Amino acid sequence: KLWKDYIAFLGTMRAETQYEAGQRMTALRKTYQKAVATPIHGVEELWREYQQFENQLGKATADKLIKENKQKHDEAVAIYKERKSRWAGVRSETLPERFKGTDKEKSQLNKWKALIEYELSNPEKVSASLLKKRVRFVYTQALSVLQFYPEIWYDFSMFEASGNDPMSAEAVFDRALSTLPYCMLLSFAACDTYERHGNFNKARNIYEGLLKTVAKDESPNKGERLTSVYVQYQRFLRRVDGINAARQLFKRARMHGNLSYKMYVASAEMEYRVNKEEEVAFRIFELGLNKYKNNAKFALKYIEFIRFTNSSHKLLNFFERTVSNLDAKDAYPIYQEYRKFCSEEVANGGDLALLEKVEKRMREVYPEKENLHGLLSIADRYSSEGLVLDSLDDSAFFSRNMKAALQPVVSSAINTTSSSMPAQEVNENTVQLQNAPEFLHKLISALPNTFRATGSQVVDVINRIQLLQLPPRPTSKALPSSGFKNNQGGGQGGSIDIYANRHRKKQRN
Repeated sequence: KLWKDYIAFLGTMRAETQYEAGQRMTALRKTYQKAVATPIHGVEELWREYQQFENQLGKATADKLIKENKQKHDEAVAIYKERKSRWAGVRSETLPERFKGTDKEKSQLNKWKALIEYELSNPEKVSASLLKKRVRFVYTQALSVLQFYPEIWYDFSMFEASGNDPMSAEAVFDRALSTLPYCMLLSFAACDTYERHGNFNKARNIYEGLLKTVAKDESPNKGERLTSVYVQYQRFLRRVDGINAARQLFKRARMHGNLSYKMYVASAEMEYRVNKEEEVAFRIFELGLNKYKNNAKFALKYIEFIRFTNSSHKLLNFFERTVSNLDAKDAYPIYQEYRKFCSEEVANGGDLALLEKVEKRMREVYPEKENLHGLLSIADRYSSEGLVLDSLDDSAFFSRNMKAALQPVVSSAINTTSSSMPAQEVNENTVQLQNAPEFLHKLISALPNTFRATGSQVVDVINRIQLLQLPPRPTSKALPSSGFKNNQGGGQGGSIDIYANRHRKKQRN
């Protein structure tokens, strides 16, 4: 409508001289050419008016000018139709609501994201400043409906930051946190942005505000939430204020009675990895052990740390102190870790008697565990080494003890892949078996067991198939004559070979 009004205004301009008439004609032509190349509503109607305008001025020049502007017009029409279809899919008139998990809500979110991505692609190839205005407009429209969706706020802020506009990026986060003050992910992202821009006090205020908010929380998960805030806050303080500030916050965090053990683990790892203070890290683990002596997850993290720092001399003492405080059910992973450690020590020249002593103790505590008794205990002992035991006798043994034999493989795979130790310690063969599709697991479990995957799921299946003792193939019997007389030779037979008949026909010809 605006373009048409402007064109109508130009047409009413007075032209008392030939020069003024020429000026009006030139202004109208430039306006038409710009309008028909702009993806707006009614662009196709403007194109028809432009064609009529040029033809009235002269047929000789009309064809040439129309042809020159046709491609730009077609591109504008394509962009207009694409943009129109995308806007038609979103609902910009609805009131913002919190996400309830419906398919309709997910569909709307995806459509808004697709619309934003389309505008970010800059289909009209406009200048950077104009593109920024357009994308801002779309984000503003989206947030009028999706203001309770933190991912939209975050993406908007990252867009502003990508244009070297830190002030605008922070302004988006300010609006976001005023709308979603309890969103921890958004708060952490905002703090990272403020820190990157050197606005440390603003980040501190957000962390402090989160601590106060979560401390008033009465949900069952309060301890975990509080721990998450303290951990991130401590890391922030270590980066910007140094060791003492981070340690003071840890001291402050310990005053909360329902704090998770993860606070101690994170603090100890920071001391070891960042501050290079191994003894301080061990002291923090010991403090945590006094508080979480009945927590098997914390004990496993402590064992992980001991092994990572090659402090094997501390493991035996820790093991004895820990298992006595845990129920037998909870202590089993601890026994397994210690047994695995002893097995690795034996593999590197350690004391076999110590390993056997641990295994004997495990059999006494867990008499129901089949993999701790008899020859299966040997299989379980070396399950972490990826050995392939696929001789005929070994396979027969495993096939007779399939369920118990597979137990160490699966548990080892789960424990190995969940470890935070360096990636090279993960058994590659075990991970491949664990990540195999469900149908492949079913097939492998139905075949004679080779104890470990060989590094290739396909090879492992083939090896097991080769070990199958299938019954001999039954001797095929000749089918009875059908009495059918074929039309090539007149003979009778149980089947018709069309290729042989065709060959005989060629020979006769």
